[in-house]
Amino acid sequence: MGIESQYLGEINIPEEHRAEYAQQALKLLRAGGMVTVEPVQLYGHKLYLLSPPELDEDGEAVGHYNYLDANSGEQWCLNAKDGWFGCGKIIGSCYYSVIAAVHILTTLWSTSYAATLINGCLVREKTYIRWINYVLGTQYTNQRATQLWEIGKLLQLDDGYWARCNPDLGYLLEDYPPECADRDQTLSYLAAYHFDELCSILPPLTDEDWEELKQSKMLTIQAIYAQLQSALREYHQNGGTLEGVKKFLIMPTEEKRQTIHQQTDTDQQYLLFAFFTMPPAVSVACIAKEFGAAFWELWNEIGGQIPESPHLYTLEPCPPVEPFPTHRFLDVNPDDMAYYWMPDSGLPFSDEFKEQAAEWRSELDAITERIAPQDFLKTLADNISISGSIFFREAFYEFISRQSEPKIQSAVLLRERLAQREDKNLKRFHAILANPLLRKDVFGF
Repeated sequence: MGIESQYLGEINIPEEHRAEYAQQALKLLRAGGMVTVEPVQLYGHKLYLLSPPELDEDGEAVGHYNYLDANSGEQWCLNAKDGWFGCGKIIGSCYYSVIAAVHILTTLWSTSYAATLINGCLVREKTYIRWINYVLGTQYTNQRATQLWEIGKLLQLDDGYWARCNPDLGYLLEDYPPECADRDQTLSYLAAYHFDELCSILPPLTDEDWEELKQSKMLTIQAIYAQLQSALREYHQNGGTLEGVKKFLIMPTEEKRQTIHQQTDTDQQYLLFAFFTMPPAVSVACIAKEFGAAFWELWNEIGGQIPESPHLYTLEPCPPVEPFPTHRFLDVNPDDMAYYWMPDSGLPFSDEFKEQAAEWRSELDAITERIAPQDFLKTLADNISISGSIFFREAFYEFISRQSEPKIQSAVLLRERLAQREDKNLKRFHAILANPLLRKDVFGF
């Protein structure tokens, strides 16, 4: 089974930015529990040594295991040389969340707009960007969610299949302050996918409305929209054709401007002015409605030839989204994240964890038994094998290099005792041993 992740659109990260992008992606993968697994055969045991992912000499990092939820998925691959990240099928809560977050980081670096799909559904990015800001210390915003029309165009790929999987993007309007909405993007999306809703948002103006506008000497988007529909009806009723109105629409901006001033036909003047000021997708939707044409057929024919309309308002920038701590993002007990503890990490260990660690310290200090030099490696391998066969690579080789030290030997023997007692917190004990700073703080070595 498993869940499929993919990009919607093309990823284009400039070559000069790929090294920095890859380091950020690695940092997310590590912070989210992704590890590489090295199998080792030792004294008849197959052990699995975990380590943070690193780029190899070809600029690639691969993995398939998440330490925090103890789940494997299909292999993920980060390619620093090409500026790309991808993954096969994913399972597990932490595995899922981290893969989605790295996909989103990749789209944030891309110069072309792309989105992330999980099982065909558009990923709502805000929560993931909050975690990205927490881990990387960045100031990313959720501005991408305001680009409804960019997303809407991507949904038409593969003969509109993705649009059928994602029929309404209105929920994205909740993910940023209302004043940061991109009016043209929103109107264009509604025009293409929810034309009736657009009509309800911009209802026909009454005589009183027009009188107020004349008095205020202001021109609103509602007034321009009303002008566009009225002018299109007049144009059509007076013998205007679809081919003729398409020519008006794709007319270069400067030519439109000059023609508006030179045109004596008031209806055509209004039409050109509306085309000049309205977002192109809205104009195409109104034309399609008036002439009984299919929006996407019309857009695919001329959309790329229509000059962009000028912004008649100032876009309010989106603020950076608030950072979201890893343990909350992944919904993991902080006690299970001891391997990731740093003095400034702010991980809120529970009183139970602190009491358990103090008990382990007391038991460790009381051990006087010693392991003969010729038996240390076998004892270590035996201990790892009876507790899931998983240990951290760096701690494994550190313990071997320091095997004559009493504290190291006591830790190995205590590890064996905890495994034999089937201690439910053995994984946390492993994590303390594998984190040198926390181990020094808790166990004194």
